Amino acid sequence: MKKIFTLPVILLFYLSTITAQIDQVSVGASYSQQAYYSLSTGEVEVVDNEAWDIAFSAAGQQDAGIFFNESVSFMAAPLQVFLADTEDWSLSITDTDVFTDDVTLHNPETNWTEGAMNTVKDETSPFDYGWGVYNPQTNIVEGTKIYVIKRRDGSFIKFHVDNLSGGIYSFRYANLDGSSESSFEIDKSSAIGALVHFSFDTEDEVDMPTDYDLIFQRYTTPLDAGDGSFIEYTVTGVLLAPDVQAVLVDGVDPSNVNESDYADQYLSLATTIGHDWKSFDFQSGWLIDEDRTHFIKTAVGDIYQITFFDFEGSSTGITTLERTLITSVSTSDAPWLDHSLTLYPNPTTEYFMIDIMTETPLQISILDNSGRLLNVVETISNSPVSVSNLSPGIYNISIHSSEFITSSRLIIK
Repeated sequence: MKKIFTLPVILLFYLSTITAQIDQVSVGASYSQQAYYSLSTGEVEVVDNEAWDIAFSAAGQQDAGIFFNESVSFMAAPLQVFLADTEDWSLSITDTDVFTDDVTLHNPETNWTEGAMNTVKDETSPFDYGWGVYNPQTNIVEGTKIYVIKRRDGSFIKFHVDNLSGGIYSFRYANLDGSSESSFEIDKSSAIGALVHFSFDTEDEVDMPTDYDLIFQRYTTPLDAGDGSFIEYTVTGVLLAPDVQAVLVDGVDPSNVNESDYADQYLSLATTIGHDWKSFDFQSGWLIDEDRTHFIKTAVGDIYQITFFDFEGSSTGITTLERTLITSVSTSDAPWLDHSLTLYPNPTTEYFMIDIMTETPLQISILDNSGRLLNVVETISNSPVSVSNLSPGIYNISIHSSEFITSSRLIIK
């Protein structure tokens, strides 16, 4: 398939000898940690699941994403976030029985600029960020929503972002009756990475790894229940770091596959590698999908192949994989960096549209969860793309233009 973007002048170093490395990445016994893995070195930095609670996006001037930490140890109580039924901070919240698992908010896991607290936004409004609404007269995102957070020890607090002004998030939290209120500020300019992490326990920002390409951790993702509905389920898998892209290649011999055959199918969707490269059999234990491999393009453009060989489950949390450098690229201008977009309606039944700040033509590629290309459509921003011929399920949407490549996830009911 012909690419519709033009690469800048770059210097490519094609290795004459491709060397494979075997690495092991552990998220700890009982999946108690998050592991940040670097493809260039094979090194891993680990963070305890309970080291942080919420994170604020700091990747760009226009983003205002707020995430919460879904990573939870096996059989442990998770952190949970709910939308309160009031927007009046002065009111006490007395009934906690309404905050059940089925109304828990979840991080979409599609990009690093939209988290759980953004999911309640009005998809038709470009000024709605979920937790707040942008005021074009003041250039301030003004907080409108109140959230209830159930902490890991079972206690509840209420949480409100007052505003995002001048690159600074101002937020507060308190007991449900308003007592013990604390207020804090998070400055985007202080961020080293794409997110600024915060802990309720330490009441401070948390230093996190910055030199990584993949995150091994527990997260929540929608799974097909088999009856056309979807359930949010906690899985152990792999997320792409910001500005990293990947191609999932299934039904092949991993030792005899060419990256160039899939060069137009890269996705920046965080869950492109995901969790289903393994499965559990009650007689044999954990099984690896042996005819699956992945190509990964780092933020600087280096391309690697990784193939999974073993997963030891909750006893050790160890994943064994093979890492191979395919191409090393040196460039100061990479066009594949992510662009923020809105894909709506999502879930859908007949069509979807892409709202993204560009006037250039878009090439939309629709892929199933195995990475198989189903359809390619040429369109422009905010024009409908029909999916009425596709079965209910979860699909990956890759968006190419002459300016960028980005991706998202689509659910068809």
